[in-house]
Amino acid sequence: PISEITELLLYAADRAQHIEEELKPNLAMGKYILCDRYTDSTIAYQGYGRGLDMSLINNLNQIATGGFTSDITIWLDVDVEVGLSRKRGQATLDRIEQETIAFHRRVQRGYTDLYVSYPSRIVRVDGSDSQETVQQNIQKILQKRLFS
Repeated sequence: PISEITELLLYAADRAQHIEEELKPNLAMGKYILCDRYTDSTIAYQGYGRGLDMSLINNLNQIATGGFTSDITIWLDVDVEVGLSRKRGQATLDRIEQETIAFHRRVQRGYTDLYVSYPSRIVRVDGSDSQETVQQNIQKILQKRLFS
């Protein structure tokens, strides 16, 4: 187990390194970049889920990213219990996936609040649909946002 602050700092350090090694060089070559997690995840998981100070998280996100912001966040919104039952059907669970239902409900609340606060940047996808339908919906969103 690690402390909540240590977790936050490790995510920030990893993000800073990822930006230097991957994002900046690839953006300089004109490439599109799709990240699995970015600053919205830190707000939802460490802010809402862990209850850490939001101004601390925002400051660390700013330092770690150097101001690099995402153009779009795709939020896969699914009922917490459904999402966890899907994950728990797999072989291994990470630390976050092993957290309580209450923790995951707070995280979902965080994403909901972010979605309401940034409706032009955050796109909600119904994660309760089939994997194929979710994938098709994401592809349509990316086609529309990136190539129109």
